[in-house]
Amino acid sequence: MKSLLLLTMISMFLFVSESHAFRCGNRLINEGDSMAMVKKRCGAPELAERRQIEQIIKYVSGESRTTFLNVEQWLYDMGSNQLIRRLRFEDDKLVSMKTREHGSSRQPDAKQCHLPWVNRNSINDILSVQYNCGRPDRINQLGTLTVRIQQREVSDLFVVKKLEEWIFENEASGKNAILRFEDGKLTTVTSEYPADM
Repeated sequence: MKSLLLLTMISMFLFVSESHAFRCGNRLINEGDSMAMVKKRCGAPELAERRQIEQIIKYVSGESRTTFLNVEQWLYDMGSNQLIRRLRFEDDKLVSMKTREHGSSRQPDAKQCHLPWVNRNSINDILSVQYNCGRPDRINQLGTLTVRIQQREVSDLFVVKKLEEWIFENEASGKNAILRFEDGKLTTVTSEYPADM
């Protein structure tokens, strides 16, 4: 009975410790690791997306302070026998790891982005669009949007979101697929004929 209890406790410990970690070969990657450490243990990611998030704190007194958070997301596709790993770094430290569907050795298929009914479960941000569709034919920067994300007693916290759209041209149908993003998150997908047609 004691050995069964001990075995259960060990397996629970391994499960808990692995939930915030993953293996690259025989090396373990944990939250808090630096980008250099992860790259040394796992190699370069298949895809990486970098952005700088601008945060503004506005005080009741009228003063304000701006800070910047450097965010990097990495995607590792380790083949069809393993789940895709998605890592998020903030200011060079690994803060989260997520798994997605099984990986593959396929090439990106831009046809998946030619339709206005994109599967939002698998294609919901810039990194997943790059993975599933490849790079777009054109990228348009649309400006910024300042959004209050937290109201406090003595100050409010705002985030400045960068707006952009990715355009995938489809020669077969003549329609373009237009994907719009707010700070890297996919917000709308539309299709239209180019203006010069």
